[in-house]
This record gives sequence, C-alpha cells and structure tokens, in this order.
Amino acid sequence: MKNRVMKILILVFIFVLTSCSNILAQYLLRDYSDPKDGVIQVDCFSKVHCINVTWEEDECADLYRLMRADNSLTGNYNFTEVYSGTQTEFCDKQLDNRKSYVYRLDKERGRMPFRGTKYAYAVCSDVIKDSYEDNDTKDKATFLDLDCSCNIFYAPFYDGIINDEDWFCVKIPPRRTAEIVVNIKNDSSANLQFNLDTQKPEQIHNGIAFTITNEFFEERIIPFCISINPENIRSFVEIDYEIALQNIIPKK
Repeated sequence: MKNRVMKILILVFIFVLTSCSNILAQYLLRDYSDPKDGVIQVDCFSKVHCINVTWEEDECADLYRLMRADNSLTGNYNFTEVYSGTQTEFCDKQLDNRKSYVYRLDKERGRMPFRGTKYAYAVCSDVIKDSYEDNDTKDKATFLDLDCSCNIFYAPFYDGIINDEDWFCVKIPPRRTAEIVVNIKNDSSANLQFNLDTQKPEQIHNGIAFTITNEFFEERIIPFCISINPENIRSFVEIDYEIALQNIIPKK
C-alpha cells in the first residue's frame, strides 16, 4: 500500500514539475517588446451590411481593442470601442447603410495600453462587389469578350480613400479601333472615366461609345481602366454599369 502511495506521489510531483517547467519556459521565452502598431485589413463589400475587420496576431499583446469612428472629412475622429478580446477578427454589423467608418487597433500588455496610429477605411453597404473582382489592377484585367455587369465604388476620407478601379482588356486586330459602350444602370451624380495604362483619364458618356485604337501592325491585347471621377465627391458613391465591346472598325 505504501509503495502504491509513493508511486502516486511521485507521478503527481513529476506532473507538477513538468507543468511548472512549461509555464516557466513560456514566461522566459516570451518576447517582452512593445506590441507592434499593427495594420488592419477590412472587407466591406463581400457581405451586405457587414464590415469584416482582421489583423495579425501579436505575441507581445495580451489584449486587442478595436476602435471605430464615423468618417470625418476634417479628420476629427471620435473613436469608440467596438471589440475587446484576444481574437484577430471581428465582423462589425448593425451600422448605417452607405455610411463610411474609420477603424483603429489599440493593444494592451498587462495593464499598459498602446494606442494604434494606423487607420483602415470602410463602408457599410447594401451592395456587394461584382463577380469580376478582383480586377483592380492591370495584371488582373477582365477580358472583354462578353457584356459585363459590374459595379464600382468610391469613398473619400480625410487622409485616405476607398477607390475601386475596374480593369479590362480587349483584343484588337492590327490597325483597328475598338468601340466600347458603358451603360450606367443606377442614378448617380458621379461620372465614370476611362484611361489606358499611361494616359490621362477621359470622361465616359453614358450609352456613347469610346474608342481604343491599336496603332501596331500586329494584333494586340490592350488593357484599360474604368474608374469614378473623384471631383466634388464628398461621400460614398456606388455605380452599377454594363460594359460591352460594341464593334471593331478600321483605324481612322
């Protein structure tokens, strides 16, 4: 009986010693630098009325505090806490439709707070991005061979913007011109514009073709960009439109 008790006590001692050693090792090996001023990622056009906010885990932080403010074009942000915890993702809901927001990530280590200085910008919207996203860059341009139904966004902030650009590309035979038509489907005070890779943007007139010319003696695939003209825009704008390759004609 005594031998059995001794064996149990030895096992308990080994278990306690091992657990304490692991805790001590974690304590000694922990990085005690200040928490990093992390970058926030937001996704606000994948789900209706939902802004999904994510950030990287920081082993130097014990707690995350996600702060949110209404957009202010003067930069006077009044932040309030919307999440506190150890997770690295938060879905912000029950927001005002088509209203712009600014996010900041604060952190704590022990009882010491660390205020973030980097902002992320988002919009609560009743629309989601079109099926051709992510075509925000030239290397991800959508090939324009069929009619495409798209949407595009723009929102100004004091020190940043949300600027959705739609890139397309069209195959044009040598010494020919492509006629491309855009039809805007919703009411908007904003204007669309297009530009080739290095050219100044030109205004798009609703339902009237604009042209892109292949000046070379060989077939070329030419990329171009559709965007919202930011002039005089002071709040969130969303435009639904259809774009189509209407015709290929001889170069004039």
